[in-house]
Amino acid sequence: MKVDREEKEILEAYDRGGMKLTKPTKAELARVKSTATNTFRKNRRVTIRLYDHDLKGIQKKAME
Repeated sequence: MKVDREEKEILEAYDRGGMKLTKPTKAELARVKSTATNTFRKNRRVTIRLYDHDLKGIQKKAME
């Protein structure tokens, strides 16, 4: 697995005992759940007009 410099520093700090894993508090867990719920909420419909070739380009990128 490839890791960048920042990730490597974090892993080394953990291995040295410089970092300890902790369980999230109930408040942190509630905040994360709320954020996730709000992220996936679909509450707005948008209609746009695109040229056919633009739509095909967007669809191609989405498939990648």
